[in-house]
Amino acid sequence: SEDPHLVAELGKHYIRGVQAVGLIATPKHFAAHNQETHRRDIDVQVDERTLRELYLPAFRAAVVEAGALSVMAASHIVNGEPCTENPFLLRQVLKEEWNFEGVVVSDWKCMNSTVASIEAGLDLEMPKPRFYGTALLDAVRDGKAWSTKPFGEFSGSSSWRDSSIESAGSTRPPFTPWSISNWRSRSRAPLWCC
Repeated sequence: SEDPHLVAELGKHYIRGVQAVGLIATPKHFAAHNQETHRRDIDVQVDERTLRELYLPAFRAAVVEAGALSVMAASHIVNGEPCTENPFLLRQVLKEEWNFEGVVVSDWKCMNSTVASIEAGLDLEMPKPRFYGTALLDAVRDGKAWSTKPFGEFSGSSSWRDSSIESAGSTRPPFTPWSISNWRSRSRAPLWCC
């Protein structure tokens, strides 16, 4: 929408409602997603002021005000970097400035790398592992992806907490997405996307 305030207000109430019944809401497509045609090929060129005034307010409201427990990275490129590999968007804005401790997921089949994505702050590849799973284990073993951190602490935040499902108020049995089950050895936090 062209109205960031309207989207923020509608979105945060929707997210609260979804999570009130034990599901994890996943606002998408983070960020500056304007079109579906050639969605993986476009490179959105946007200055930081425009990004912060038009494209980020709804996501900020979703994360900071509504407590969204998951965010989906967009499939396109922003200022020369794919959203799934964009440390400014995922790490600096989402995880550091907004203190987001939830799960950052890729859009379906929209990842392009292992190391760049994990280092930028992407937690989960959807719908199945091509760049995570075995490729991520190999990157860690080879010292290419945060080899100094124990398994399960790749995102740089406390993302994969056992408490995430309790935060959503769910009493559902745990479910571990198979695309992360090989490299997450400690926490078995469930993931419920909507």
